[in-house]
Amino acid sequence: STQIINQLSLRSIGVLNSQNSYLSGEKAWLQEQIAAKDSLLIIDVGANVGNYSKEILKINPKAIIYAFEPHPETYEVLKKNIVADNFIAFNFGVGDRREELMLYDYENEPGSEHASLYKSVIEDLRKSPSKANKVQIIKLDDFLTEQKIEYVHLLKIDTEGNEYKVLLGAKDYLLNNRIQAIQFEFNEMNVISRTFFKDFWDLLPNYNFYRLLPGGGLIHIKEYRPVECEIFAFQNIIATLK
Repeated sequence: STQIINQLSLRSIGVLNSQNSYLSGEKAWLQEQIAAKDSLLIIDVGANVGNYSKEILKINPKAIIYAFEPHPETYEVLKKNIVADNFIAFNFGVGDRREELMLYDYENEPGSEHASLYKSVIEDLRKSPSKANKVQIIKLDDFLTEQKIEYVHLLKIDTEGNEYKVLLGAKDYLLNNRIQAIQFEFNEMNVISRTFFKDFWDLLPNYNFYRLLPGGGLIHIKEYRPVECEIFAFQNIIATLK
């Protein structure tokens, strides 16, 4: 049917491959990027219970990771899940300014990986009643400056629709080429946050954009074309300094 052909076409360009870390390409790409590299500094924004950070430490046990998880219950699980001197977790969300916001999660399943600063992610997209927690939001530019961090090798962002604001809050570091690679999701949550692929494209003129493929391959997005870029469905985007 047309729907099956459409699905297969999308999967072939790195869209909708979310079933596991092989299909998403994440595991193989990380292996290639961070294995056997010294003095790596990685920022994990939206760390949840720590699966991504665990994968990093498995591949490169010496990598220094600063992880951010705003949900109070999830943060407690994160701290128990990873205990290492080179893993530092913070109970903050990350955005484009310092502020207090509400974080929405499933009413009956707190601490889920779908918790979002956008209530509609839970109530409209997931069709579930939500429960809110008040959380602290910080700016990455402020944090990195305060911690005297000169250079970030990898910034991973998984914030259920808030990815663009995370990057806005790191504008100084981004414009000064102080963040080498960024991995973020672009999906249906961007409909809720009203964020286009074009917004990321314009914010990061000094970066090359790629879509991750199963097994860690990359498709280079050489130019911005709405028909190929504005696809509001799961995809892992990689941006690397030119």
